[in-house]
Amino acid sequence: SLFFICRSLHMNIFEAADAIKNSSYSKIFFFNDFLGSKFHFSKQFLGGLFITIGMTGLDQDLMQKNLSMKNIKEAQKNMFSFTGVFVIINIFFLSVGALLYIYAAKHGIKVDKTDYLYPTIALKYLGLIPAVVFMLGLTAATFATTDSALTALTTSFCVDFLGFNKSKNVNSAATDLLGYGRDELLHLNFSALFVDRSEKEGVLKQLNEQQEVIDHEIELLTKGQIKKSCILSASLETDPTGNVYIQGIIHDISILKRVEEIKLQSEKLEARGMTIRTLAHEIRNPLHNIILSLGYLKNKSSSENQEFLNVIDRNSKRINDLINELMDSNQYYKLKLEVMPLQVVMKEAIEKANDQIQLSKVKLNFSNPTYDAQVLVDKEKMKIAFLNIIVNAIEAMAVGKGELTITIISQPDFHKVQIKDNGCGMSPENTARLFEPYFTTKPKGMGLGLAAAHAILQSHNAEIEVSSQVNDGTTFTITFPAL
Repeated sequence: SLFFICRSLHMNIFEAADAIKNSSYSKIFFFNDFLGSKFHFSKQFLGGLFITIGMTGLDQDLMQKNLSMKNIKEAQKNMFSFTGVFVIINIFFLSVGALLYIYAAKHGIKVDKTDYLYPTIALKYLGLIPAVVFMLGLTAATFATTDSALTALTTSFCVDFLGFNKSKNVNSAATDLLGYGRDELLHLNFSALFVDRSEKEGVLKQLNEQQEVIDHEIELLTKGQIKKSCILSASLETDPTGNVYIQGIIHDISILKRVEEIKLQSEKLEARGMTIRTLAHEIRNPLHNIILSLGYLKNKSSSENQEFLNVIDRNSKRINDLINELMDSNQYYKLKLEVMPLQVVMKEAIEKANDQIQLSKVKLNFSNPTYDAQVLVDKEKMKIAFLNIIVNAIEAMAVGKGELTITIISQPDFHKVQIKDNGCGMSPENTARLFEPYFTTKPKGMGLGLAAAHAILQSHNAEIEVSSQVNDGTTFTITFPAL
């Protein structure tokens, strides 16, 4: 419409802007004749204020958008963004309106009501294309209004009638668990807390069909984006006014789950270690005899047989080295403990991995606290543990596309090291077997590096957690007791 109006007036967009600026229609602030003029600034300001309040509370689009926000802060952010866009759009439409009046004055067009001005000009004066555009715009606006009304009615039904998306009351334990303030939780869309969408849908389906959920294990996401394992018991209730709402109790079992995982992992490693020690002992006895006999044969055999004896010697030593590596990956080390800042140990481990970082063109992000995160460690062995994890992360990323983020977080009671990559990630099944000796998903991997790292960390009373998703990278989180 703007294009056709400007073309009909023989103006380009800049000339049209000048015409509006120089016309009486560009005047915004009127301060004369407070009682007689409906354009007085104070009246216009108060009118606009009440229109804004009315639109915020009654407009279907705004209602739906604000109700679907996670919390009050997000709703406020939505309103501020809408305000900025609304100002720009208003200026544009006011400019089009001014051009319409300029066009009408030039062509002597008169209408009974201002609402008829644009339809009259579009349908009778600007030609077929603007008329079609006007009709399409009118139709689109009608469909948009209908769609908004239906969406708002659906949201209103779920929120106000079923009570799915808002809380009636929360206690302090809920705020402590989820990290939100009480007011935030009261206005929070509860379904947004679920980590797994299918899990959320399953809970709601069971509530609808059976009216209750008992001891259902779920994962919730806190305000700090921390996953919490919880047990949910909930039921559909009806208040005195007849509105249906959900009443429930959430038990945090994250620590219990972690303890179970650690216990299970320890039991598996202990059983595996016992088997490996038994096998190593049984293999070493005949291997030791082979090596002794080989030494005797070397002294007695002719030179033509020395080459074959050397082959036997090299492979015997290789078998012995493999047994040593396997034993090292399953035993607690004799440690030379000293008080050492984690920053120092990590920086030296990064230096050792620097060649691989450069060759793989990995972007390294390293952040640490300004003060020393003191821990009691065997420096050399801890460097090996860090290095093995870093190398594993590098090998999981594509050359030239890798980003390795290493973060040291210090708290009064503990220090954390996070090593995060954006590599190929792992399935839950592979993550569960990650620290098993000889388990590897790499074609040329031996599967001993992470097993050795795990043994070193366990010997330092450090806890290690791994979170990974296929095609979304892996994060190792290592927690050390603070001194």
